[in-house]
Amino acid sequence: MIQRLLAYIALALFATPLMAQTAPPPPGPERVALVSSADARASAAGREMLDAGGTATDAALATMIMLTLVEPQSSGIGGGGFFVHHDAATNQVATIDGRETAPRRARADRFLGANGQPRGMRDVVPGGISVGVPGNIRLMAEAHRRWGRLPWAQLFAPTIRLAEEGFRVNGFLAATLAATTERWTDFPATRALYYIDGRPAREGETLRNPEFARMLREVAARGPDAFYTGATARAIVAATTTAAPRNPGDMTMADLAGYRAVEREAVCYPYRRYRVCGMGPPSSGGTTVLAMLGMLEHFDLSAMGRDNPMSWHLIR
Repeated sequence: MIQRLLAYIALALFATPLMAQTAPPPPGPERVALVSSADARASAAGREMLDAGGTATDAALATMIMLTLVEPQSSGIGGGGFFVHHDAATNQVATIDGRETAPRRARADRFLGANGQPRGMRDVVPGGISVGVPGNIRLMAEAHRRWGRLPWAQLFAPTIRLAEEGFRVNGFLAATLAATTERWTDFPATRALYYIDGRPAREGETLRNPEFARMLREVAARGPDAFYTGATARAIVAATTTAAPRNPGDMTMADLAGYRAVEREAVCYPYRRYRVCGMGPPSSGGTTVLAMLGMLEHFDLSAMGRDNPMSWHLIR
């Protein structure tokens, strides 16, 4: 089960989507909300939480869980992420670092070849050596403890339902599977999950993942320790070490049990009449955006107008 999960999804999380799809906000004159993600089904899972009276945090966490199922090539609980929360009542911004960490046995020469030169990405990605200790479930638990309103188990319900019923493969997943067929020669569990009749699943075809649903039920019932200890943790360690035919890693049960999501200080800076905040290090997103805005602040974009080539040059 976990081998299927990690072999593909543990390598990246919350990558910038090529195109965001948005579920419509819940009805009602007093509450207007919008859920946006890389897949409409994930956005719908977030909206389901809002319709049930949940917070934006509840919606974000349910969205992330669904992305594990429908967008496994880019997102999911097998990796790590960052969480930025704004409290409208106090105008305070808090951030949680749930990024995956290197195993304790990792050394500086981890991705160097016998000749001392860096190995190529395609060479080191398959297997366990490139897999970090996943942080998203701990991040979820901390964010839900602080800002969630719905029961923990309710966050998992939409994904469990779709994993058991089956989901249609979208174009992005189909294209990724077709472009990476050579990676899965030594990973039959992954092929069994994402292949149909011996070839990668195609756009519009239906895949089911009942084993993933069973694991989510355990985490929903027992909390994050169901992921970081016990049978699931042992399966993660085995899949990334002894069971990895290529590039076995060195993750241990202690690595998983010891993982903690950490609150970090947000990075904030004024831009014209706004205060813009984002995730601080180890994320580079917040500091990069603020640096870009700092450069743009010296130009009168409004006076230039949208049809001025210089406006587009500066923005791009």
